[in-house]
Amino acid sequence: MTSGTLIPSLVMALEFVVLLYIFLYSLRLKRIHPVTRVLYLLWSATLFTSNLYYLTHALQNKGLYLPFSAMDIVDMGIYTLLGAVLQSNFSVNLKKLTWPSVEGALFGALNIWLWILWSGKLLGNLMNALPFIYLLFMCGRSLEESRSLIKVDRLSFASATMVIAVLESVLYFTRGNVYTVLDVLCYILLFSCDMFLIFKTVDVLRNGNADRAIALAATTYTMGLVTQYLSYEPVYFVAEVLVVFSLAMICLAVRKKEKEAEKE
Repeated sequence: MTSGTLIPSLVMALEFVVLLYIFLYSLRLKRIHPVTRVLYLLWSATLFTSNLYYLTHALQNKGLYLPFSAMDIVDMGIYTLLGAVLQSNFSVNLKKLTWPSVEGALFGALNIWLWILWSGKLLGNLMNALPFIYLLFMCGRSLEESRSLIKVDRLSFASATMVIAVLESVLYFTRGNVYTVLDVLCYILLFSCDMFLIFKTVDVLRNGNADRAIALAATTYTMGLVTQYLSYEPVYFVAEVLVVFSLAMICLAVRKKEKEAEKE
């Protein structure tokens, strides 16, 4: 293994352990809604398989950049299944459009645009456009349905994400000192959003109800993906660790839902 693959392999190994636990735990769920349970099980299994594939790929010294592969299809499943978990848990009607859901979908679409700009992967990103937009739509609706954020927090977070999308778009066409300043500012905003959601999720896991925890944990995971995909190494690996942490929080949120069902 080369030094260039050591750090990503270690992070993926950590993710492998977390996902293995999540998958095994999801097999034991009994009291949450059957549809939500099945969707969550499929999502965790897909994530686990995806991680195993990438880890094996890295250990074989083949690198991690794949212009297009079956993993692009797997990502479609990951986004769609998590979105479906949220839709099932909160009984979301797709025909009902609200500002948080529209803002989430718009931010998802802008991220697809940014991923195409920065990575040059047109086909894979276009394939993932609708699933990722669907996931962000569901994150927005789940936050709204669960009332996880007060109005000021919701507006501040929405504004920050839109600023990130605009700055990242401008960043692509800049060079020199302007690029450096905008790049640092984007990282500050991205990780500020991540930490805001993490602290909110941890607080709700300790003191709130399961639905709020699920909505916040899923949004934290999705925001972590956004940060990861808009970052360069070594910051990319820091964002990846946050994504792994958010996966653990999703599992804790689902466990909280299971415990609440046991008390009913």
